[in-house]
Amino acid sequence: MMSSMSNGVANGKQNAHHLDRLAARPVGRQSSSKGVEAFSVVPSQVTGMDFLRDPKLYKGMAFSLEERQTLGIHGLLPPRIKTQEEMAEHSMRNLRRFDDPLNKYMFMADLMERNEKLFYK
Repeated sequence: MMSSMSNGVANGKQNAHHLDRLAARPVGRQSSSKGVEAFSVVPSQVTGMDFLRDPKLYKGMAFSLEERQTLGIHGLLPPRIKTQEEMAEHSMRNLRRFDDPLNKYMFMADLMERNEKLFYK
């Protein structure tokens, strides 16, 4: 019975609600011109995991408690909640520790890949 539930089928009937494998995003039905139904990820649905994976959406520890609970990411981030200003000060302190310009560049490039909001702050 568990194997049929994981495939979206329960008691011989297909469930109306499907999820994709990566981020448990809702999947919508689409009918092609040939009458064949296909499932695709609904692009307007952004999940909490998307906020953790996408550097444009990721705020690091600046997610408030309400945001963490709403997005379902409570427990996936450190328990400390910081403001963007606190995180920016911490990043600047770390950046100033480097003497070599190449190391500074690498630090900033890594920051941009992880957290664009903090990088442009």
